[in-house]
Amino acid sequence: MQSPTRETISAVLFPAPSVRYPAYGTVALFGATAIVAQVLLLRESLIVAAGNELFLALFFGCWFIGITVGAAIGSLGRGRVQTLPTRIAAFLLLQIILLPVLMISLRGVRSTWGLPAWQWLPLPTLLQIAALHLCPFSFLTGLTFPMLCRLLAAQSAESRAIGRVYAVESLGSLVGGVAATLVIGAYCKPLTAAWALGTLTAGNLVWFLVSCKSDRRRPWALAAGAVGAVFAFLLLLGPVREEIERRAAQLRHRPYGEAFHWLAERYTPYQHLALARQGADQFALLSNGQFIASFPDPYGIRQRVHLMMSQCGQARRVLVIGGGESGALTVLLRYPNLAIDYVETDPAVLEMVLPYLEEEDRRVLQTAEKVSRPPRKTERPAPPARLRVFHEDARRLLRRFSAAPSASMPSTPPYDAILCNAPDPATAALNRFYTRDFFQQARSLLGETGVFVASIASSVNYFDEQMLSYAGSVYQALYEAFGHVLAAPGARAFLFATAAPDRLTSDPAVLAARFDARGVADPDFSPLFFETAYERHQLELLNRTLRRTLGRVRPNTDFEPATYLHFLRLWSQFSGTRQSWIFRAVQGYDWRIALALCAAIALAAAVLGLRRRIDPTAAVLAAAHYDRPPDRCRVRGYSAAIGALAAAGMVGMAASIILLLLYQNFHGALYRQVGMLVALFMAGLTAGSLAANRFGRDAPGALLVRLGLCALAFCLLLGSIALLAGTGVGRQWFERPMVFPLAMIAAGALTGAQFSLVGRFAGACGRDTARAGGVLESADHLGACVGAFATGIVLVPVSGIAASLAVAAGVELAAGAILLALARN
Repeated sequence: MQSPTRETISAVLFPAPSVRYPAYGTVALFGATAIVAQVLLLRESLIVAAGNELFLALFFGCWFIGITVGAAIGSLGRGRVQTLPTRIAAFLLLQIILLPVLMISLRGVRSTWGLPAWQWLPLPTLLQIAALHLCPFSFLTGLTFPMLCRLLAAQSAESRAIGRVYAVESLGSLVGGVAATLVIGAYCKPLTAAWALGTLTAGNLVWFLVSCKSDRRRPWALAAGAVGAVFAFLLLLGPVREEIERRAAQLRHRPYGEAFHWLAERYTPYQHLALARQGADQFALLSNGQFIASFPDPYGIRQRVHLMMSQCGQARRVLVIGGGESGALTVLLRYPNLAIDYVETDPAVLEMVLPYLEEEDRRVLQTAEKVSRPPRKTERPAPPARLRVFHEDARRLLRRFSAAPSASMPSTPPYDAILCNAPDPATAALNRFYTRDFFQQARSLLGETGVFVASIASSVNYFDEQMLSYAGSVYQALYEAFGHVLAAPGARAFLFATAAPDRLTSDPAVLAARFDARGVADPDFSPLFFETAYERHQLELLNRTLRRTLGRVRPNTDFEPATYLHFLRLWSQFSGTRQSWIFRAVQGYDWRIALALCAAIALAAAVLGLRRRIDPTAAVLAAAHYDRPPDRCRVRGYSAAIGALAAAGMVGMAASIILLLLYQNFHGALYRQVGMLVALFMAGLTAGSLAANRFGRDAPGALLVRLGLCALAFCLLLGSIALLAGTGVGRQWFERPMVFPLAMIAAGALTGAQFSLVGRFAGACGRDTARAGGVLESADHLGACVGAFATGIVLVPVSGIAASLAVAAGVELAAGAILLALARN
């Protein structure tokens, strides 16, 4: 008895051409579910990790490990094709049930594991959290992909089924990324979004199973899908949802103890905010689980503001970055004839704290002028108010003010002083306010006599190696931007910088005279405070110690964020772990050696490929068998193609992370736009995979040539971006918002094209579609896992952005040279 052919199976499984659409719809929703779940789990995870981008490397690494293992196991499956719809539906249904469970578990991980609320979690603990909460979902994603490849291969050409599934999945990820940015991030709570996604997925699975009539177990699977859809819909609309949301929030707040009474909580496009009352009249504001402000503190804020203004002389116009909830603006308004521009990126911060501020602080913010946009050149600017509030990224505001003509905007800069109240550079998002590039931007608005003021965590009497490198990288950046820096000692060291050599002084008597000359009406403050703030011995020790770091530590810059690595080492030290040796080993990495190794591999492959002599008779025989190469050549070419795909996955992930960091540095609001930028990367994946899957012959040699050319094109793209990042011209390009969407699309297209080409190569070599799909998915995501860990922990913190891009370009250069050499042979 003959076994059924592919056509027979296709006729049974797909009795009508219209049945293809439920299958493709399921693949698209499969991709959308993965990307939306990734965004939702990422937002919850960042709260656990206090917003530190180090967790991004662990997050993506564990996510891709789960996909790798799942795809590898899924590629080994040998079940009947007729049972695939039921198995696919079961795994997808399990995913939508698992997603809210994992989100609630992340909210309660500190209380469940006994982790204190304020503790910086060590790297091993973060790795365990990431593995336990991400790998289960991503494992199911990887497990389902080979099944989808095998299912669709039963109705079309097997050599192109893998690329088609990849393209449709990427298209679904594109839609999911857009939805995560425009809808979920702005209007939905995370658990509500998870249940809405579950309702949509369950309804789609019912449609999918109704269309597939070959499995005898279809009624049971259909019933399970229907029950899941009804259950998710009831949770979405019923009162049970609110109760679950409330209890899940209690799980997150439990580690803080009963002393905290939680008043408000909000997910914004920028962060997760939470406000709590401590005792009778003290309030705490948290951002992504990290403490950022405590109010009211009238005595402490007076000391802080008057200390910051002590070096500013007769300043008449001041720019304040952050800290408006602390009461600093009220104290500043006590200075006569002082105009204040206050910048707060997220308007939800002031909206949340406003009802709980002191009466005077609340009145100041309510009566301030809200500036939504700059005046156009044809408009006559309004008379300047004493206090103006800007809700936009501070660096974008400085760039806009620097480019604005003073004649058309007379109410704007130059400023006499800029007071930066940003928290410590504990994350990449905050590090951008402590770089030499930001300081140079600020200096362009201050002129020669203006003063810039910032503060960082410090030590009063002792600096160990980690703390000295951390503070020294910021000090060096300030010194290179301004030329004159004075540090005031304390648990938070205040750094005053100016271009004028005689502007700064540490004489308490001179500072007290300046304060009295301003005529500040503040009876609760005494100028005698300057005697304590500028204690001579501590002042000399601090400034002498910091000056010794000049030329010995790298300055913190946009393209070489040195402070980021130093903070990682401090994090390891303060979290009580013994993992500091890891960061010492990482700091010994030299990108030049890695780039030279890639270049040597590419050169060796080129030389070996060009030196091979081709006999005319052998060439004719080879041409006759060009579509059917010998087994040895097929094995060698297939192995090389798998390696090239892993390299493409690694470089694609590295490129996307670096582009996201660059976007954060130049335009801010990464958390608001991350879904859209990832969606553009997915759009590139879709376009590249569709184009590579549609055009050209299926001859293995021709496929290797096109694969090698794609790798070289990726090398050229990354090399161009690295060149822009390493030169002064690049800054002007990166300040244009359209550069990043185009770069993300191009990087995605070249990554997706390589996946489809390798999939076609596997089909041309006679590989089983399901097994090949699992192997390719595993290789792609294993490379992406390595790229995530390497980029977030090694490449960018140690060697900077330009060098990291150069190394990634070198990897693609080596891969392209090897592929072209094999194709020639």
